[in-house]
Amino acid sequence: MAGRSLVDRVVGVVRRRLPMRVDGDLRALLAEYLPSGRGVIAVLVPAPDSPTTSGLRRAFPEAVVHEITETGSASHVRLTVLVPLDVIVDVRPHGQRAQRFLDAFYQLRDGGALVVPQGAAELHSHESRSLGALLAAGGAAKGEPYPSNKRGIPRAALDAHGLGTALAGTAIRGSHLVVARGGQPTLAKLREPEMNAYLAARPEAPDKVLEVIPAQPFRSRCEFLENTDTRRPGFPEAYDTIDISLRQYHAVVLTPGQVISTDRVIAPDSYRHNQFSRLRNRATLEVAPRFARLRHPTDDLPYLEGTYFHLDNEMRGHFGHLMTEQISRLWAWPRAKAMYPDIKAVVAVNKGRELRSWESQIYEAGGIPPKDLLFLHGPVLAERVVSATPMLSNPDYVHPEIVPVWRSVGDNLAASAPEREFPRRFFCSRRLAKRSCHNIEEVEALFAAQGFEILYPEEYSLGEQVHLFRQAEVIGGFAGSALFNLCFVEDPKRVIMIGSTAYTARNEYLIASLLGHRIDSVTCVPDDPTFYQSPFRFDADREGRFLADVFASL
Repeated sequence: MAGRSLVDRVVGVVRRRLPMRVDGDLRALLAEYLPSGRGVIAVLVPAPDSPTTSGLRRAFPEAVVHEITETGSASHVRLTVLVPLDVIVDVRPHGQRAQRFLDAFYQLRDGGALVVPQGAAELHSHESRSLGALLAAGGAAKGEPYPSNKRGIPRAALDAHGLGTALAGTAIRGSHLVVARGGQPTLAKLREPEMNAYLAARPEAPDKVLEVIPAQPFRSRCEFLENTDTRRPGFPEAYDTIDISLRQYHAVVLTPGQVISTDRVIAPDSYRHNQFSRLRNRATLEVAPRFARLRHPTDDLPYLEGTYFHLDNEMRGHFGHLMTEQISRLWAWPRAKAMYPDIKAVVAVNKGRELRSWESQIYEAGGIPPKDLLFLHGPVLAERVVSATPMLSNPDYVHPEIVPVWRSVGDNLAASAPEREFPRRFFCSRRLAKRSCHNIEEVEALFAAQGFEILYPEEYSLGEQVHLFRQAEVIGGFAGSALFNLCFVEDPKRVIMIGSTAYTARNEYLIASLLGHRIDSVTCVPDDPTFYQSPFRFDADREGRFLADVFASL
């Protein structure tokens, strides 16, 4: 038995090293997608030196054959570097075939094909998440209108529609399955480390990484207390953070809504939530987990000569997103300005919102005067763009190097307003309908009875708001952007926050985690626990007891 086992192993090794015999059906099939026998083939193999690879090289000596042993993110980067591909051949084991298809198919040129040798039977599989089921869903969605990007639309529906727009046809040749690619151009989404790896793999290209600030893991300095039995997810005791990069791109399309794209990729700078398992931006059309399309054609776009700093945001014109996501990119502005003295920062129209005065004030406090700001009303082709990884991305990380940025912006805003006396205790109330408190007057009365002045921060200038927060001893308020002024306060404060379980106040906690503010979180029951903007009611019996204890501890 031992002898036969050894012989079997030796024979297996020899067979794996021998060139594969490319049968007539497969040869003829691949030849249809390789003009004059030339072209680019990517072979997805389970291990290096695959007989499939050597067999294809023998069958098509004038073609360029790339052996892809990488998986997941590394495979995505490698294929993106190689595009456009004429043919992809998947000879890996059957498991995860559908996922590999979604990760590879869109790297083909229009008219290219993905081939699964000996995969004919997979076309008719009805198993959940099988390649056959995926192709059937794509075929059924062909010609259907794009599903709404609104909350609640299943990702599978988006993927099926994306496949329907790119599926030119399926066929069986002998025992082989072929899926032909057609339709509109599709761009690869790249994550932060993927983009840097992609640029490193193309040293001949002018795009490059200018600087990397290493990750700085830290433990939260926030003492966080809440009226819940257990600590809710979203308030971790430690953060890993990520590497922060400054990159330079050439000949890129800038689309309102934060999108930076080339002829191959959508840059990670396009995504507010750059650590999410699936990157998404409302200004693009979802195609697959790793792919999307622009909503507009890229031919004949206005051309911007010169160099531009990418400061746009998917939610531009919204105070809370400026305070967190746009300020978190300002660390790179002095560096970009030093390299390119004539550089201008770019922001764009969003939902009809023109540039607002308070935006300009914050940009200027961050070192960007109005003369250095360019406002876009539509997509453009830019000669050169410098873009920075945000130092804060809700809910995943905040980088400690953002503290000097907060300090500088806060100091500059404060300098625009004369110092005066502000209340030592105040409560930031709220007029907005979203996340509203049904019995707001009752909450305000409880705080007023404890000596808190009830106020609305938006009624104060930005400089006055900084003074207000810096001078306070205790700050109360409804969870939300009004409390984001805490980022300008390095002297740790006591914060009493009113919210609901539907809204996890991660931005407030991220800020407090770096600066050491204490948060007493009074968490109420929302009308709709599944909707983060849900209204809620403060219950004097349920939440009131916890709040009374907090007041007693002041």
